[in-house]
Amino acid sequence: MIYFNNAADKEKLFYKLPKEFNRFSGKDILEYSLGATLYMPSTKNIAEKIINKSLTSLTSLVMCFEDSIDESELENAEHNVLDTIKLIKKAVIENTLTNSDVPLIFLRVRNIKQFIDFTKNLDISDYEIITGFIFPKFDDTNAELYLKHLSSINEGLNGFCIYGMPIFETERILFAETRKEALNSIKTVMLPYKKYILNIRVGGTDFSSKFSLRRPDFLTLYDIKTVSACLGDVLNFFTRYDNEYTVSAPVYEYYIKVGKNSSSDNGKSSFFTDETETIHNTMIKEILLDRHNGFFGKTVIHPEQIRYFLAFQPVTKEEYDDALLLNSSGKTGILKSNGENKMNEVSPHKNWAKKIIKRAEIFGVIYDRNSYEKLL
Repeated sequence: MIYFNNAADKEKLFYKLPKEFNRFSGKDILEYSLGATLYMPSTKNIAEKIINKSLTSLTSLVMCFEDSIDESELENAEHNVLDTIKLIKKAVIENTLTNSDVPLIFLRVRNIKQFIDFTKNLDISDYEIITGFIFPKFDDTNAELYLKHLSSINEGLNGFCIYGMPIFETERILFAETRKEALNSIKTVMLPYKKYILNIRVGGTDFSSKFSLRRPDFLTLYDIKTVSACLGDVLNFFTRYDNEYTVSAPVYEYYIKVGKNSSSDNGKSSFFTDETETIHNTMIKEILLDRHNGFFGKTVIHPEQIRYFLAFQPVTKEEYDDALLLNSSGKTGILKSNGENKMNEVSPHKNWAKKIIKRAEIFGVIYDRNSYEKLL
């Protein structure tokens, strides 16, 4: 997979093109490559679209056994996922698909028992198709159970890894009186298994529900203070430069509906003139806040959201030049930026520079900010 491989005029927009990756790339590449991860019920038939390559911008997806289906549907859902793996595996064997054509596929298990029971149905060739599992309601009460079983799966593999992605969404993590103890305990439990943890995900909608809240389409999740406080603490615990995990941003739960508006009978709205424009602008604001607060990747629930996320992920040439300057310097002190418009201080900015260079490998480097709109 290569981000923006089908973008119009990409040679004119990009100073440096993104690099290719696939399910067998190293963890240091994959953890930053998830991009916009599309969630869907595990009852959904997705194999044909993958084989036909009709979802051109899709790079990672989740087939969910948990909240998106009723418990009565679980058996059928498991059969569907096994059939999906079988069909994709057959297409790879027959060279209808290459490894780079197959998106990163994750299975969101229902609970620890279902995780253990379902994996009894999988063999090594199946694990070559899926990239990993997502663990819901993950906290210090069940972390060890999930991670021990994940580790046991990897003991039987050779040359590649099956990854885990915990979801932080429980009250122990959200509520102030237990949050720091829970996060610290989780971090301690996760440390021996860090090589298997590709990404940490955060359940913003679940967090909102604990306070009987649902953010409207004109506010970002950062405007909901009880939730944003928790997001800030998760980033504080898990994105520190000396023991860093990648953390993915929560979903933006509104769809873009082209042509739909909220005008009143006289053609004027007393609040917003256009629903689509409101959602468009709020989604972009949230995506930018995600990125500049330290999240890497985002959960999406509709294919239309993918292009919004991706458009704002490339690095600008100005950022890239600054990062290269900082990363190559063997000195401390202050370096003048190439654009002569900012201070580059080597010691405090070097960790930022390393992350910018990594982002540039995955999403490429655009000439300037005007290219974001053109990519969108």
